[in-house]
Amino acid sequence: MRTGFALLIAGMVYVVWQLHARGSSKTLPRDAGLSSYVEFQRHELERQRDALERVRRWYLAPLVPGMAVLLMAFGLANPGHAKQIWLVVAIEALVMGAILFGIAKLNDAAARKLQDQIDELEDGGRQD
Repeated sequence: MRTGFALLIAGMVYVVWQLHARGSSKTLPRDAGLSSYVEFQRHELERQRDALERVRRWYLAPLVPGMAVLLMAFGLANPGHAKQIWLVVAIEALVMGAILFGIAKLNDAAARKLQDQIDELEDGGRQD
């Protein structure tokens, strides 16, 4: 279980570092004009969209090894109730998989909304 928790903590540290690197907002130069502002806004939206599109790789994947090792350790720690424990472990794995899948889909939807905003900026704010 220690290995599982160590892997989970390492994964969380990586995720926090990635959140900071990918999610920190940039500052607009003080002397920026309107066109510079629009370009800056478009770039920021693209950066956020790209981070959301890659969330499986930098946010979800680093947590999986720790969770998998913890589930295996939980199953192995109770050999006297092997059938029941492995059933519980399998159910927990399915639930975690469903949660991770849901998180990925929510981020996909958010990325699509950001792309809509980017498209609107590129169209100059015109509405059809």
